[in-house]
Amino acid sequence: MKFDIRKLFARTGGIAPRDSDHPGEADSDYLPRGAGAEGLETDYQTLISGLFRRWGIAQGCVTVEVKTVGKAGDGFDVFVALVRMVSWDQRSSMRLLVGLPLLEQKIRKTVRGTWLADYSHFGGLWLHASDKLQLPQDMRDSMLHMSQPAGSDSLPAKDSTPGGLAA
Repeated sequence: MKFDIRKLFARTGGIAPRDSDHPGEADSDYLPRGAGAEGLETDYQTLISGLFRRWGIAQGCVTVEVKTVGKAGDGFDVFVALVRMVSWDQRSSMRLLVGLPLLEQKIRKTVRGTWLADYSHFGGLWLHASDKLQLPQDMRDSMLHMSQPAGSDSLPAKDSTPGGLAA
């Protein structure tokens, strides 16, 4: 009896139908619309999307795009994940903003545990806000309150906006 390992990993049918109310929706939850990743980018995208899902970051809150930024000294490609916050969801956004160092550390650890580390390097998460992101007023008030010196209990006047937090 001969065993062919290729059959173990071969797909037996077409792509499984996605449980979604939106036909034609991207197969990966966090991919920006119209993005066509190839090769290792797809594997990084899948890994990062899975971790975002486990962390409870809403799909509509961010998009993730994996790009090559160059080559390391050993000749391997260096990949980064560009995370764009496109809408404000209080729970997801705060998890992302406050937990970013932990999330990046978890991604690095996960990459080291996969075959991706044998052929590439992970350069980290780069977070930025979309031009169209609208912050709610309670977020602005919280930022103003956090920017006050220690021991100051009063909020600044409405016309005073330290740090350019005005709408």
